[in-house]
Amino acid sequence: MTENSIKHQRITPLWPKANSEAENFMKPMEKAIRAAHIEKKNWRKELYHFLLNYRATPHTTTKFAPAELLFNREINTKLPSKIINQNTKIDQQVRANDEKGKRNMKRNADKSANAKEVDIKVGDTVLVRQTKKNKWSTRFDPKPYCVTRVKGTMITATRPGHYITRNISFFKKVLQQEIQHNSEDASDEEDYSKLDNNLPDTNIEENNELAERRKDNVFNGLVPKSFVFGLVESGAYKKNPFNFKNFSVTSIGISVNGEEITFRPLQLSYATATPKFTEAYNTLFAGTGKMYYNTGNDISREEYPNGYTLYAFDLTPDMCGSSPHFNVVQKGNLAIEIQFGTAPAGAVSVVCYGEFENTIHIDSERNVIYDYSG
Repeated sequence: MTENSIKHQRITPLWPKANSEAENFMKPMEKAIRAAHIEKKNWRKELYHFLLNYRATPHTTTKFAPAELLFNREINTKLPSKIINQNTKIDQQVRANDEKGKRNMKRNADKSANAKEVDIKVGDTVLVRQTKKNKWSTRFDPKPYCVTRVKGTMITATRPGHYITRNISFFKKVLQQEIQHNSEDASDEEDYSKLDNNLPDTNIEENNELAERRKDNVFNGLVPKSFVFGLVESGAYKKNPFNFKNFSVTSIGISVNGEEITFRPLQLSYATATPKFTEAYNTLFAGTGKMYYNTGNDISREEYPNGYTLYAFDLTPDMCGSSPHFNVVQKGNLAIEIQFGTAPAGAVSVVCYGEFENTIHIDSERNVIYDYSG
């Protein structure tokens, strides 16, 4: 291509109007090739006949044939013609016809599309029009982009993990208040599910007077489908790996948006002569989908209160977090409330494990977008 002085000029994606000259030429050429194929003719030879007629036909905008503009005369075809002496140059007339034709086409196109002036500049926050995939699809992608480049009518915008280039008509300039409202109500398009495991931890500081602690918003506004947590002594993890102690806990409550999970808090008793922790031990089966199945978790009931004290909960609406069907990520306040028989002697860390159904979106341009926000 370089040897023939051909330069590749990129156009705006999904906007063939930007390359209208080539697109309009391809329409009749493809029609001629199809006709040659149906008539069982050599399409390469028929292509030369098509090009001859195309170059000899006056253009609707310039009113002159392309060959006449190139050679300053009409070329010979099989149609009868007569010689006309033209002593005047046609360049000015062609330019005037071209300008008039383009002006008329722009006016008609703007009127047909109800076009409006749009002022989008670098730094603006915008929404991008998306393809309608189902009845729940919104006209615009509810997740905003920030404009990073403006080249004529071609706009490039980015957001974390993705960038997009489209014609200016694909974008809608919005205010920050609108974005916050849309992000709360809109739901994303899911194509493929992917598990995301989050392991935040929170500390319960030493407090000899307070034997009850509560932690709100464990996963920053998201609710996992499965939730497991345990208590360990704060300090160097190499000194207490996987040593989940019971810390004489007497009650554990889990709530989502104020609604109790398992209908009531777990009532426990580790420090008495007859310990009661069977209900907590059963959560390792009910909360992980192992209840009523002939499978175990390699933690015996005798081992449970001695370094293996974990609590598991299924937080899906249908209580089927371990099933293969997709569970839409919930948004809300996941809270833990723990009561101790005696206040911990030192600081305690709550290690939390959440299992989410996240999404990978692959668009028509094969862009892979990871969505970890639910």
